[in-house]
Amino acid sequence: MNIRRLFNLPLCRWVTVCARRFKIRKFCTKMYKYFKNYLNFKMVCHMSLLYAVTFFFILPHLCRNMRFSRYYSKPSNETDILLKQNDLRAHDAVKYSNYLRLQSQNSFQKSSHNDKVQREFTIAVITQSRDNNKRHYRPYYLTQVVNQLLKLSKSFTKSQKSVKILICNVDSNPRLHSEVLSLVNYTTVVERYKKNRASGLVQDEYEKEKQDYLFCLQNALSLSQSRYIIMLQDDAFPENNFFEALKYILKYQVETRWNRGEQMDNSQKWMLLKLYYPEKWQGYSKSLFDVLELIAVGLIFGPVLGSGYALFLNKNTSMWLATIILGIYSVIFVHGIGRPHWRELRHFSKYLYQLEPSHGCCTPGTLFPFPMAKRMARYLESISCNKTVPVDLVISQYPKKLGLEAYGIIPNVVRHIGMISSLKKTASSDKVSLMGMFN
Repeated sequence: MNIRRLFNLPLCRWVTVCARRFKIRKFCTKMYKYFKNYLNFKMVCHMSLLYAVTFFFILPHLCRNMRFSRYYSKPSNETDILLKQNDLRAHDAVKYSNYLRLQSQNSFQKSSHNDKVQREFTIAVITQSRDNNKRHYRPYYLTQVVNQLLKLSKSFTKSQKSVKILICNVDSNPRLHSEVLSLVNYTTVVERYKKNRASGLVQDEYEKEKQDYLFCLQNALSLSQSRYIIMLQDDAFPENNFFEALKYILKYQVETRWNRGEQMDNSQKWMLLKLYYPEKWQGYSKSLFDVLELIAVGLIFGPVLGSGYALFLNKNTSMWLATIILGIYSVIFVHGIGRPHWRELRHFSKYLYQLEPSHGCCTPGTLFPFPMAKRMARYLESISCNKTVPVDLVISQYPKKLGLEAYGIIPNVVRHIGMISSLKKTASSDKVSLMGMFN
């Protein structure tokens, strides 16, 4: 097409008129002069050096082992590294079990199933054998989780009367789950299948998972009149401040909520609190909330760094220009490291934990108030689960049907350490991705 004919088109003619009317050339000239005056050679050198050193040398070196960073470099022996970390935790757990076996404190004596003592927490750990027959590998997930709970409950309360631990053995051949046998003296153990081999076993693995969950929940409810029921999978490893963080956030952020400057009772308006959400889905996305969070990072750190630079390092430059450049730098820096790793800093204090709306996925750890746990048990009895409607989705959607709140806690108070599936009993790369960050 002829260039002259192209410019005769209505759209091109309109663009040309607008360009003349708003005097774009003059505007560009003014901007050029502005940057020429304030973007001096010294500032160009400083900012170029800062960006280059940070994003091409420092962060690639520091973040190469941070799983959810943009700079993560996946090692060829990743599975071996994670298995080695698991072996170290398992060794400590077995060592602690031996210590408990030798000492004779009454606080670790097995209690009866009819214990009706009023407690703060009843923790039900759902377990089945995960021995990997192909590799002859025993991960000792249950031993790790239960012994961590025993340690934390001992420091949480001297008498341990505020915490009750229940192990639910849902293995179809319970006598082969040797880990349960080694822990029977310190916790209460219930078995879904009393015989050596279960008869009439449910064929659908998703329905069996639901029935196992229901069995454990019902036993936790009948065990004691606890204020809260916590359901844990046997590969959900509690963080060191597990009880302190839960007690604080339940008291000040869940049971009571602030509304227009007034503290309101919220005890009857919520149903569950998720204790875990996969770290790989906690990163920044294109959602409006995440974009606004990154913009807020730039708006906060940009002026701070920009004013510091203009006042102390380069007084001849524009503070506004330094603010914009360093604000962008802050956003790239935070995004490069990854939000899951920034959230880990909240573990330093229980006061840094916060709530978010619960997501529809994953139930390695879930907390219910006692009355709501009863309602959930009745609901699970009335429905069936399958591949399209798994139990974690059912649990997440039920509060919405009742008009109740479901919360998630930030950061996670349990780590998903499982690599070996309880269904397939094989290690897979998909499971590795859910294990969390390298230590």
